[in-house]
Amino acid sequence: MVYTSESRSLAALEILVHLEGPARGYAVIGCEIPDDVAIEVVATTSLPADWKDSPAPPVLAALGDAWAQRRTASVLKVPSAIVDGEYNYLLNPSHPDFARILIHPPEAFGYDERLVALIEQGRR
Repeated sequence: MVYTSESRSLAALEILVHLEGPARGYAVIGCEIPDDVAIEVVATTSLPADWKDSPAPPVLAALGDAWAQRRTASVLKVPSAIVDGEYNYLLNPSHPDFARILIHPPEAFGYDERLVALIEQGRR
């Protein structure tokens, strides 16, 4: 499964909240999902009350695993636990439509040094 976000900024935040190493050396890989590729949506109302907890409840991984095994769509739109109203997209490489998703070459991505300093200070 490939975990993506709807924007660079959301992807950057998703990485930062899970970061265990330095906030340097990242790349961003853009992708384009054709309009006629089916996107299955997970409604916030269908998630358990603790879905935003950290660590995430195991039921969320089970939900993603079951979706990947069903192969009903190549893309699953899920709400971000980090930013209300924004979404992450799970891509299923084993679905036939995955080959239709255009994946761009990696581009270097650097966090602003002010964020890097905040993260490094927080670890001390």
